Amino acid sequence: MDGCLGLDKHTDTPGLMTKSVKDLANLLTISVTDSTKSDIPKGGYINAMTNSWSDIRIGTVDPKLWKLSQSDLTDVEEITKQMVTYFTTII
Repeated sequence: MDGCLGLDKHTDTPGLMTKSVKDLANLLTISVTDSTKSDIPKGGYINAMTNSWSDIRIGTVDPKLWKLSQSDLTDVEEITKQMVTYFTTII
């Protein structure tokens, strides 16, 4: 996936992590390596901030369909059951 930072050989994180949205906007602006392939707002991503929750999307992973390989985790049945229950309750 383009733009993901590798944490280890099995997982990626889709984006940058910061303490604030303002920090994220500034970091995203300076982290774009090829501005000809990105639609950076004039003045940087900080100028695209709207102070609104509209248009916010949150992605989740279905724990019944996506799991790390058995060599990368120790499966704890109680915790897995709790994750699946929580996921199916909120989604």
